[in-house]
Amino acid sequence: TDETVEVCRGFENIFFHLAGNQNLKDFIGEKVSLSIVYDDAEDVGTISQHRSGDIWSAFVSAPEGTLVTGDIPAEFNFQHHFHSEQPEKTQPTYPVDNVRMTDTSSRGCRLQWQGDSASAPDVGELVALRRHPSQADWEIGDIAWKHVGDQGETTTGVRLLSRRAIPVAMDVPLRLGLSDNYTCGLLLPPEASLGTSDTVFVALPLALHPGEYLALSQKGIEEKIRLGRELKRTPGMEIFECAFVLRPATH
Repeated sequence: TDETVEVCRGFENIFFHLAGNQNLKDFIGEKVSLSIVYDDAEDVGTISQHRSGDIWSAFVSAPEGTLVTGDIPAEFNFQHHFHSEQPEKTQPTYPVDNVRMTDTSSRGCRLQWQGDSASAPDVGELVALRRHPSQADWEIGDIAWKHVGDQGETTTGVRLLSRRAIPVAMDVPLRLGLSDNYTCGLLLPPEASLGTSDTVFVALPLALHPGEYLALSQKGIEEKIRLGRELKRTPGMEIFECAFVLRPATH
């Protein structure tokens, strides 16, 4: 194998391209524009219960429902693929590099980067790549190793994490004290070809906790997950096992 592929780096950049060339604000709609500053004297628990118009959001700690693992339940009506309605063009804020792929397998590939080693991604960094831009199918992976050759060329090994990554907005837990209500997240459904059997959740490095409940949303849809065991933490991301909270049936 010796071909040129498109590669994007950085969590928000990857999210933008997976979401069909939408940044987080455009992706989630008006809801994300509400940014609240809390005084120390305010009861953040009560505030959190009323922060969303959806009554389901009132359950801050342990929402009622059944926890299920595996693939994303059909009841979670998340959109899986986003195709850009605008023509592909260079976005200075969300850059895409052309990188030479010199080897590939079912679970990863080898990339050779131009420039010095400092310009290449580091071990543990999240990247997205696509071989055929017209198909708009981004594959998500992380850098497993990095090697600088005798001539100064930099080669990295990419461990493939998903061919089906789904962008979502994550409701930021109030305990983190951030001014923004929402941030980017990715759901990676299981793929037999990669040897995975359960969906995992990828977030920015926010020091999330196993056992924590999170609200995930796309436009008009909000659902909850419970974080399980932490699988990986790097300076640019953290990955958790997750379970989906199925709402109780209404009669």
